[in-house]
Amino acid sequence: MSIARRFTRLAAASVALVVSSAGTWAGDYTLQVSVNPTGGGTVSINPKMDSYVEWMDVKVTANPNPGYNFVGWSSESTDKSNPITIEMSGNKNKKLTANFKAVSADTFQDSRDGKTYKKVEIGNKTWMAENLNFAGIKSACYENKEENCAKYGRLYNEEMALKACPVGFHLPSSTEWTELVNYVGKYSAATKLKSTSGWKNNTDPYAKNGTDNYGFSALPGGHGYSDGTFGGIGGTGWWWGATENHWYIDASSEDVVKRRDFTSGQASVRCVQD
Repeated sequence: MSIARRFTRLAAASVALVVSSAGTWAGDYTLQVSVNPTGGGTVSINPKMDSYVEWMDVKVTANPNPGYNFVGWSSESTDKSNPITIEMSGNKNKKLTANFKAVSADTFQDSRDGKTYKKVEIGNKTWMAENLNFAGIKSACYENKEENCAKYGRLYNEEMALKACPVGFHLPSSTEWTELVNYVGKYSAATKLKSTSGWKNNTDPYAKNGTDNYGFSALPGGHGYSDGTFGGIGGTGWWWGATENHWYIDASSEDVVKRRDFTSGQASVRCVQD
C-alpha cells in the first residue's frame, strides 16, 4: 500500500473516531442510569453515548432538585462521591442509581437567648441553615437597623466570630468550608447554596438568585467596615471561618470564594455542629 493511501485511511479513521465520540460509537458496554426517588434530581453523563468501548471512563454527576440532597449511588457503585467515574470494564451492561433524600430542616434552640434556628445536614456535617443572630457579644445589624438582623443575622468581627457559636456548635474551619463546597459541586456551589430569593445587584446584569438545593439558604447580608460603615447587602454574603478569614459569595458568581484579606471588618456567622 502506498504512503498516500495509508495516510488517507488513517485520516478517515481519525474522522470516524471524532464523529463517534459525540454520539453512537458501537461498543460492547452500556450504562443505564436512573434516579431515586423520581423527582429527586437528575443525572449528567459525560460522554453520553449509546455504548462504550472497554476501559473507557464515564463521568456521572448527580444534580439534586431544590428540596433534596444527594445521598449516594447504588447498583454499580455504592460510593457517596459526586461526581463519580465509572470504568467500562467487567460487567458489560452497567446500571447505576443516583439516590436523593428530601431535605428536612430540623431546628435547635440557642440556650443563651432562646432563639430557634434551622439546621440542615449536608454531606457528613450538620450546618446552621440561618445566619447567627446572637446579640450577647459585640456585633452589629447592617446599617444598625434591627430589621436587618432579623432577616440576615448579625455581623461580627473576627475576634467575636470565634466565640459566637452556641453550645454544641463551632465556627467552621477552612477544611469544613472546603468539604461543603466540594460536596455540593465546586464550580456551582454558590448557585446551589444561595437562597431562591433576595439576591440582587442593580449594577450587575448577571446577578441572580440561587437554587438552594441543599437547604443552606445563604442570604446576601453584606458586611461591615472597620470605620462603622456597611456595604454589599442584597448583592454579597460574607461568612467567617475559624482558620481562614472568610468565605464570600457574590450575586453574579457561581463560585464560593475563599479570601484572606478581610481581617478588620464584620461578616456573618454560620456554625457547624460539633
